[in-house]
Amino acid sequence: MADLATLPKDWVVTSGQFTRKGHTEIYPAVDPTKPENSLKGKTVVVTGASRGIGAKSIAPAFAKAGAKAIVLVATNATKLASIEEELKKINPDLETLALGADISSAEQVTKAWSEINARYPKVHVLVNNAGVECSKSDKMMHEQDPDIFFKNFVSDL
Repeated sequence: MADLATLPKDWVVTSGQFTRKGHTEIYPAVDPTKPENSLKGKTVVVTGASRGIGAKSIAPAFAKAGAKAIVLVATNATKLASIEEELKKINPDLETLALGADISSAEQVTKAWSEINARYPKVHVLVNNAGVECSKSDKMMHEQDPDIFFKNFVSDL
């Protein structure tokens, strides 16, 4: 096996990159504050919204874009309260709905969608962001428990 330490630091990103340039900052074409990127009047659902990119990047970008409502879904609903507060600081007019649901459970997903549809009959954007490596292991990906990997993989399909 190759020594992974010899690979460039950005290898994971650039090896599977489909574009010539990778971006780590907001650039004009995707700036959510630009009028042409407005989501005024739109309803957005973000799964995996309690931490990581769901909480720190995805949901805030939709709030900056002027979405009417953002539905935050995560297994731990109590963590979503602080995310809601942060989003309201960005966009005070934003409506939010925080739902605790494990998206690997068909029953919980059905219940969540019923609650969403009762409040917002039309969802314009769905971001399937849920799924994290949750084994708390220092092992490399190929050494992880396949059952944990598979559960995380299928939760986004």
